[in-house]
Amino acid sequence: MAGETDTAVTFDQFCPVAVSLDALGSRWSLLLMRDMLWAGPQTRQGLIDGNPGLSEHELDEATDRLVSRGLIHRLEEPKARYALTERGEGISQVINALFDFGLPLLSEVTVNDWMLRYAIADTERRRRLDLLGIEQRSIVRLLVDDADVCVEVSPGMLRVIEQHEPDATITMSGASLAALMATSTSVAELRSGGHLHIVGDADAVSVLLELLPATH
Repeated sequence: MAGETDTAVTFDQFCPVAVSLDALGSRWSLLLMRDMLWAGPQTRQGLIDGNPGLSEHELDEATDRLVSRGLIHRLEEPKARYALTERGEGISQVINALFDFGLPLLSEVTVNDWMLRYAIADTERRRRLDLLGIEQRSIVRLLVDDADVCVEVSPGMLRVIEQHEPDATITMSGASLAALMATSTSVAELRSGGHLHIVGDADAVSVLLELLPATH
């Protein structure tokens, strides 16, 4: 029976897949749980900022549903945040499987600024230990499809910054970025095929490109 809101949906099926979807309810639930799984407890504003298009009403519906099913809980100290429960942490295998399933689908997406910003933030989360080994600061401008962002790469840090005079510029398509993340091609192959162009400091570029292959 479908309810009036996204979170009220139930499939009325005696099936583990259907019951799992019943528990999640909202189309936002997996993404909210992804953020808690990958980055730890999240504030309301952090969840909204990290998921463009998510309204406060939709967030309340989704978090209320997940709390009621024992998948997340609300922490009050030192500030209000949402975190996965032990039961909710069981979603990790599902999210990791969707991550692997979705990697090849990225090539079908036209990248915009927000998408590229999220990809950089996700890379920083995944490669935090590798960032500690970086010895010097550099700024790289990334031009990917419709996206144009500047990225600071420095010891222990990878972040998008305001437009700045870069040490190097990388130009490629979203399909090429997806192939790099999926490790189905290499920088050398993309350059030789004319799918990736580099201007400026090659060392600055190589540090960033080595961080992009996706892991979870």
